Amino acid sequence: MRSVRPPPALLFYVAVHAGIGLLFLVSNLLRLGAGLVSPLRSMDLRLTRLWLDYTAMTAVIALGLVLALPLLVAMLGVRP
Repeated sequence: MRSVRPPPALLFYVAVHAGIGLLFLVSNLLRLGAGLVSPLRSMDLRLTRLWLDYTAMTAVIALGLVLALPLLVAMLGVRP
């Protein structure tokens, strides 16, 4: 059986979102160091958490699709 490589666009999508998540984290660390984070100013932290949760879920779905791709192709009976 031929190995199936993940689609580059799918990996690029996840990598871009992970990179943006890292920028969110750096921004939060800088705001924390400047004293701009408090219980009354936690929106940035909550948005970062939401972004990272979204990115993690899209990565899990992408990985699942990549791992299932050979099985899906075999079920369809398509030959390259």
